Amino acid sequence: MKKIFKLFFSAVTVLSICLATLPINAFAAGNASISFSKQNPSVGDTITATIKILSDSMYGINISGSYNEEVLTYVSGASEGGAGLFKIADSESFNGESSKSFTLTFKANKSGSSSISVKGQVASGIPPVDIDVAASATISVSDASKSTNANLSSLRTSAGVLSPKFSASVTEYTVNVGSNTTECKVYGTTADPDADISVSGSATLKIGENKRVVTVTAPSGDTK
Repeated sequence: MKKIFKLFFSAVTVLSICLATLPINAFAAGNASISFSKQNPSVGDTITATIKILSDSMYGINISGSYNEEVLTYVSGASEGGAGLFKIADSESFNGESSKSFTLTFKANKSGSSSISVKGQVASGIPPVDIDVAASATISVSDASKSTNANLSSLRTSAGVLSPKFSASVTEYTVNVGSNTTECKVYGTTADPDADISVSGSATLKIGENKRVVTVTAPSGDTK
């Protein structure tokens, strides 16, 4: 029986792909969500993150959050914010609403990705009881002054032959090897020498399909 080695390229930028046309509304525990004002921000852009809470008869909230301070700089909107952390504590503006939104402002200062995550409690119901809320969404910042070339110039494996033949525009390949082949490593060269490359998945093969994902990150932060 043959071992089938499948190699895939796939776009993995959370924002550029997952959020290319639609805002993130990633509902999590307690009906919390996070959405962004810009789906493809560049270094220097101002970004707003809207945190929306849904629950019956809300009378207060106390949540904490985090973000990547290397990529984003906190500007305003929270009760406290800075150094990669923020806090939203509010009871005065609540009056039994079923929906409440808070807008935080950040500035993009470096290419890369940042998850903005929140967790905490909302006081809900009559009499109010604390209900857990949590949400997370990721944004990716690019640098227009840097190369966006996230292509490969070559790709090979330590066993078998790529099918189809390598091309920078092709993002999925298959490699068939015999059942006695226990390992297949993946090697790639980036078209831009300053780009980074990573390979996920195990080089150890099992009978059947084995998946590897090759990701190239351009100096701008764009990925392929």
